[in-house]
Amino acid sequence: NNRKWSVKNNRKWSVENNRMWRVENRIIMWITASSPK
Repeated sequence: NNRKWSVKNNRKWSVENNRMWRVENRIIMWITASSPK
């Protein structure tokens, strides 16, 4: 039962972390694109 909870919690954390990473990545891409080369 503990393992099941752990997997469920892990998946939730992973989704939230993925969302954060995607936003950060978008910001980095935007900065890179807008910075003069």
